[in-house]
Amino acid sequence: MHTNLFTGRDLALDVYSSNHPISIVTFEARNKHLDALKPGAFGPGFGKGRFAPQGFNEFIIRRSRNHWYQTSEMLAVAEIVNRVAAGTKVITYGGNMGGFAAINFSPLLRASAFIALSPLYDIQQGNEAGDTRWDGEGRLLDFQYNFIRAGECRKSQGYAFFCADGPDAIHAELIRRETGATLVPVPFGGHPCSFYLNDTYKLKPLVSEIASGSFDLDRFYAVLDQRTLDTHYPYERASILQERSGNIGEATRQARIAVSKNDGLKRLQVRLGNLLLKEGDLDGAEMAFKRAIGMRPVDPVAHIRLSYVYAARRNFDDAVAEMERAILMDPIRAEYHVRLGEWLVRKGDLVAAERAMMRAIELKPDAVVAPVRLKAIRLKMGALSILGRLRRN
Repeated sequence: MHTNLFTGRDLALDVYSSNHPISIVTFEARNKHLDALKPGAFGPGFGKGRFAPQGFNEFIIRRSRNHWYQTSEMLAVAEIVNRVAAGTKVITYGGNMGGFAAINFSPLLRASAFIALSPLYDIQQGNEAGDTRWDGEGRLLDFQYNFIRAGECRKSQGYAFFCADGPDAIHAELIRRETGATLVPVPFGGHPCSFYLNDTYKLKPLVSEIASGSFDLDRFYAVLDQRTLDTHYPYERASILQERSGNIGEATRQARIAVSKNDGLKRLQVRLGNLLLKEGDLDGAEMAFKRAIGMRPVDPVAHIRLSYVYAARRNFDDAVAEMERAILMDPIRAEYHVRLGEWLVRKGDLVAAERAMMRAIELKPDAVVAPVRLKAIRLKMGALSILGRLRRN
């Protein structure tokens, strides 16, 4: 039975109750389309509908902004959860920002265990992890409810899953220092690692097993070993490493294998297109970028890369058109306007190129490239003007 238990400015709380002895409390991850201070629309909730069909009571904490749950409304929500979930075994669950919250608020929610995917220890400026990925939000927010950092989660138990190859490993070690977490490094996935876990072990059985006390770490790793080769992750990483070593042919081969394992993932198509462009296979690159655009038409990256294909063919009409599409999707990136200006110069439209460079300078006044390009354009315009007058005379 679904009930909305709370709706405030920052948080909303829903429950799907089935009178089960186990309650799963889920926290939403960070959403790059939301602001840290200004509320937007509430999301559907992390893992919505994943656990209630299995019989568990499913509490869904939804957020309207990227506040990292540093809001007094969290205290009111916790009080409601504690009252409604009284007498049940509580498990907290979330990823990224939600992973931080799953650990951070586990004592407040009287949780028996937390399940955190790619959790963060701290994101404030100058944080102990040395992580600057969320510096903007870390400067804006007052982390008055960082109970992990305050040492108030020492007795909290649970599992922290994270990609071993990246900065999340530093956060994980700090979390282990301040909690009773069992760290579970996984070989792939980056941040967040939830997609990798769902593509291999699957998240529903993972959470269900931990909640019911039947999770076995050795079996978990055995399943990962068995299933990972059927996913794109190892081939994508191999492609990246080969490209860094300058082995473009092998990088392309690995990228093709990755695409064959998951042909619906945009970033794999973009990676393959970039490698084919480096190899000079313009037809193959064009096809890869167009597939990426078909998967996500509103993403500017593939349009930009496709413009490079057209520019390599000296088809500057289409190169300009693709850059203009990218700018419509993300109009405040100065470097996009610089690239548009360069294509316009090659096309021969110096007036439009001048406008593009002036817009780039307006967006990023301290940039170096745009003023140099603008000066060159104006010199060329002046030279052409003089030449025109000489011809008329």
